[in-house]
Amino acid sequence: MLRKLTQTHAVSADDMRALLAAGVTAGQIRDALAVAFCFNVIDRLADTFAFHVPEPAAFKFAAKLLLGKRGYRI
Repeated sequence: MLRKLTQTHAVSADDMRALLAAGVTAGQIRDALAVAFCFNVIDRLADTFAFHVPEPAAFKFAAKLLLGKRGYRI
């Protein structure tokens, strides 16, 4: 359903009925749609502002900084 929504920008009542028949709850559908919406907005904003994804070394550096100096724990 999320793939169809992302690719076609539409889902139907039949799509929802199929999910419900497969055992997915209405709450789970709402949650999935909310998460998809958030990711969609984040992706569009990142594209709009030409957000640069750093190299893996930058992520490792940031993780060490957060875990070591800032006191964040996993």
